Amino acid sequence: MKPKVQFVLLVLLLELTHVEVKLFCFRKLKKRNTCGGFVKRADYTDLESCCTGKGQGFAERKIKLGRNRFQCSPCGPRTSDNNPRTSDNKPYSGSEFPPIAADVTPLIPAAPSTEFIWPVPSKQEIVETPDFPDEPVTLIVWEPWSPCSKTCGAGWRSRAQVCDDCDRNDYNKVQSQPCMVNFYCPVDGNWGPWFPWESCSVSCDAGVRIRQRRCNYPPPGFGGKTCEGDGIAEQHCHTKACPVDGSWGEWSDFSACSTTCGSGITRRTRKCDSPEPLNGGKDCIGPPVNTKKCELVKCPVDGGWSSWGSWNWCSATCGTGVKERTRTCDSPRPQHGGNDCTGPEMDQQQCYAAHPCPTDGGWSEWSKFGNCWAPICGRGYKSRLRTCSNPHPAHGGKDCVGEQYEKTQCFKDSGDCHRNGSWCAWSEWTPCSSTCKTDSVKTRYRKCECPQPRNNGLECQGDARQVEKCLELPNCPEPTELSGDGFAYDEETDTNIGSIEVTTATPIHQNITQPTP
Repeated sequence: MKPKVQFVLLVLLLELTHVEVKLFCFRKLKKRNTCGGFVKRADYTDLESCCTGKGQGFAERKIKLGRNRFQCSPCGPRTSDNNPRTSDNKPYSGSEFPPIAADVTPLIPAAPSTEFIWPVPSKQEIVETPDFPDEPVTLIVWEPWSPCSKTCGAGWRSRAQVCDDCDRNDYNKVQSQPCMVNFYCPVDGNWGPWFPWESCSVSCDAGVRIRQRRCNYPPPGFGGKTCEGDGIAEQHCHTKACPVDGSWGEWSDFSACSTTCGSGITRRTRKCDSPEPLNGGKDCIGPPVNTKKCELVKCPVDGGWSSWGSWNWCSATCGTGVKERTRTCDSPRPQHGGNDCTGPEMDQQQCYAAHPCPTDGGWSEWSKFGNCWAPICGRGYKSRLRTCSNPHPAHGGKDCVGEQYEKTQCFKDSGDCHRNGSWCAWSEWTPCSSTCKTDSVKTRYRKCECPQPRNNGLECQGDARQVEKCLELPNCPEPTELSGDGFAYDEETDTNIGSIEVTTATPIHQNITQPTP
């Protein structure tokens, strides 16, 4: 329903019911349905008397929201006489409102919250008089009034004519009239947005901070419910304990002299426990030990270690390294034949650089050879691969060096192919035949099985065995001179060493041809 129509209905219903309700009239309308400045008059009992004068808003109860700010309802369109007018001060045309039954008289409600309605006439109380005396009298029967269209504020209700052969949708067969249930509709309050969190009550050791919100979005009005919940929320903050700097306790008594003769040392100590450093607080400044000399006869003084020095820089620029710290044997220094300090002078600890070291890539194992790419009974090739993943190159390391793919010849055999023999790979070299270079040889072999000759295929061409001299061995010692009878003779001792058999060496062939099968 348009606001101007609703306003006119409110004025019309108040005039009809003559309900005397005391109203507060305001002369200033502000934002969000708030008003300020009372019109100085205390006898406003109807809406028209307020809104047709200086009033800009009205309220049944005085609810203060702030300084010169009260909860109110806007007046809406004003009227200067008993006829409702539009916003441009022109009277409403009769076509804007449904027709109201002429024989209806309003009821006076018992209280402002009572539903304002008109009495329901009996079904046969309206008689239509004919225009001419000879015409028959028509009895008009109406249905009961429908419920009011609004549960609060102004609304409409209607009824239709009871007839069997008439058009019930005809405008003349329907009656409508205004009704009102409660002058003001209740407005339940709703929370506005939370204000920002306030500062924490403390900077450490568990404080509290709060934030607030207000029940003004909108505020409750006309008997509406107030906001549910709390307007203030609390939250713990700065729960970390405050740091406590350490402070020295009292010095202990000096100890007995460290020696029974000569110059000795007596000492006293103190602890950093008044209080101890806590929660990141600073350690005590100064030494925990205080020493002084004893006045005794001179005796040997054993050395004592100083406190450990600071750690030096990590030895590595990447990955892991070692850092060191040292101490000196000067607390006290060994004197008069005393013993040196026992224990290490240097302490080492593993350390980590700012970034890991480069890792060069390494090849994985070769995969198995794939299928032979060749015609049937023909030669082709097959391949295998490896990946640079053992390990992967990382942190700027080098990629793997070498080929990722490897090809080798193959023969695609269907089972009855004419196939020549082919050598397999050489075996590893055998150990050398002796421990020195002279006449020492090593041997390796290969087989004609990759593949074997088949179906009248040719045998493998070349050597099945290779023999080489072991040139990498040291030279053999010089042979001992033999006497004429074949015995070794030692000139210094003038004795025979023993009989030595002399044989002639057979020439070594580098390649030995495989015997014919």
